Amino acid sequence: MQDRTDKSLFEGKYDSVILTSIDNIRFAEHIGDNEAAFYSRYMMGAAFIYLKDFKNAHDYADAYLEYAEQSKDEFKIARAYNLIGALYLTEKKYDSALPFLKKALPLSLKRKDTLEASMAYYNLSESYLNKGDMQKAQLYFTKAEEGIEAMAFKGLTTEMNLLQGKLKLTSNKPRDAIENFKKAIAFAEAGNYIDDILIEAYKEYSSALYETGDFKQAFLIRKKFDSLTQIQFEKEKLMATQNAAAQFSVNEYKKQAHQAELEKKLLSEKGLLNNILLSFFISAAILMGIFLVILYISHRGRKKLTLTLKEKNQQYLKAKEKSEKLALAKSKFFSTVSHELRTPLYGVIGLSSVLLEDESLKNHQADLKNLKFSADYLLALINDVLQISKLESNTLEEVRVPFDLRELAQSIVSSFQYALVQNKNKLYVEISENIPNTIVGDRVRLSQILMNLVGNAIKFTTNGNICISAREESISENEVTIHFSIQDNGIGIPREKQKAIFEEFQQVDSEDFKVQGTGLGLTIVKKLLEASNSSINLQSEPGKGSTFSFTLKFEILKHLLKDKILGDNNILNDKKILVVDDNRINQIVTKKILENHGMICGIAENGDIAIEKMRTEIFDLVLMDINMPGKDGIETTKEIRKFNKTTPIVALTAIEVEEMQNKILASGMDDIIVKPYDTDKFLKIILNNLLKEEHVAYGL
Repeated sequence: MQDRTDKSLFEGKYDSVILTSIDNIRFAEHIGDNEAAFYSRYMMGAAFIYLKDFKNAHDYADAYLEYAEQSKDEFKIARAYNLIGALYLTEKKYDSALPFLKKALPLSLKRKDTLEASMAYYNLSESYLNKGDMQKAQLYFTKAEEGIEAMAFKGLTTEMNLLQGKLKLTSNKPRDAIENFKKAIAFAEAGNYIDDILIEAYKEYSSALYETGDFKQAFLIRKKFDSLTQIQFEKEKLMATQNAAAQFSVNEYKKQAHQAELEKKLLSEKGLLNNILLSFFISAAILMGIFLVILYISHRGRKKLTLTLKEKNQQYLKAKEKSEKLALAKSKFFSTVSHELRTPLYGVIGLSSVLLEDESLKNHQADLKNLKFSADYLLALINDVLQISKLESNTLEEVRVPFDLRELAQSIVSSFQYALVQNKNKLYVEISENIPNTIVGDRVRLSQILMNLVGNAIKFTTNGNICISAREESISENEVTIHFSIQDNGIGIPREKQKAIFEEFQQVDSEDFKVQGTGLGLTIVKKLLEASNSSINLQSEPGKGSTFSFTLKFEILKHLLKDKILGDNNILNDKKILVVDDNRINQIVTKKILENHGMICGIAENGDIAIEKMRTEIFDLVLMDINMPGKDGIETTKEIRKFNKTTPIVALTAIEVEEMQNKILASGMDDIIVKPYDTDKFLKIILNNLLKEEHVAYGL
């Protein structure tokens, strides 16, 4: 029976181990074999470790340790210490694992039990590796390796190669580590078993390949890791069911053992109470009957509860799978849409910026400014809606630029002309004369706040008036604090709903208004103001309208950034810039901006052409797109850096910088420009990198 239990543990049938062990305990105790009974408890402890039921694992491991210490058998004590050490290791409680493993080792060495000692060395090595003590981890690994080789024991081939690979990877020897991971995987797959060890081997193998620069193979191995993780997840679901069944059996066993103990005690007492009155005996029998009825009812209730828990667990697992799939799809959608929307917006914003500088189009300056304003606003909306998680975590970057508040307000009025006519509303702007013409702050963030609030007011107002007001709260030589308010005489908001409207996807219900929209506008306003250390205030009464207000601080500008850049035109003039981009419109926009500021522009449609041009021509700076067919920008930059270490290379990309920043800079690029961009900021980054290059050239 014990051999059959050992075989079930090796085959991963942990519920069978537990069920068979319960029968073994009963039989062993029946024939008086105490050692066999506690060995079965040891096996149950090991099975519960694999099932990750650590509470039961501790119960049976502690019971076996108590028996081993009472028996004073050094072999059993060493085995108990090793079991508890392995249990804490599985729980990642390395400080708790080490004392037991250190006590197990000398006992195993004293008995010359090479296998048990090697297991202790192995567990000590893994514990110290996870604690970051490489010297001790390597020392104990070497000891474990010597013992296992001396025994010619093959059962730990996968575990030993995985641990050795992790040690080498931590010691910055990824190529050596790869060989160990291959051996670990080969041995595991030859044995046709999939468990946490094999999955971890694939994960570490992928990391080692990544460290060597073999990103393609690392990606393929990572896919294999993901596939095995899914298989293991399914296996763990089965194991969870097995654990539930095993737990039920264990509880039944404990209950029956307790009942047997009670019955034994009653029988013993019965012998001492033979002379007690018959009435008392009948009363005791009745009480016993009542107790058994209660026990039976309790058993039925527990069984029903167990079935309910199993059903709920299955529902939870299905919901978890669905949630993970939706999260993955959402992440992929956001990443794709973000890039695909920003790329055409680069053309719109870039061309409108170029046309604004064309003297022959002065009659269309207002239209072009409105066009660029709308494009800038659309870009901000895309960034905030697609990256709502940034708003939640307050990781938005503040972009401070000089702008004219009155011109911004007029652009907002122009943008809502159609909506104003449609709802028969009038929009007024009142800006205090004391507010300077040009201030410095996050223009796009302010425009998005105002656009959302004005748009909200227009939606809920008909035949009414809307007013944008800006007045100074305080003003000094370098800073002005402005109080903004957007007032309307629309339908108003009931007091009980004034808090809810700032939550995501919430709108005011009204029989007179059929409002379309995402319900994100006021949420974005609230979070943008919180990111600027401000807050939104609301005063409203149904039927009398609403007033939204907030306060922001701005710097007072003394010298325009554009004037500063144009003052350094002697540096930009005749500089030769190579633009590497596969998009025709992007090429045209970037080339026009560069040529309008005195620079000479060369074009490369892909990475191979860029590499050839850099070999045969001299350029002062390279603007490198990231996503291109064939060689992408990162691969192209790495090729160029093999023969050209000095020419500045600046990434010009529409992707999320947070996702790629480390990889971009690690490839050898000097800076990053995110499309679409503000022309002044674009020129400033180019200027800074050209100045850095001149400093290097002159040894400054």
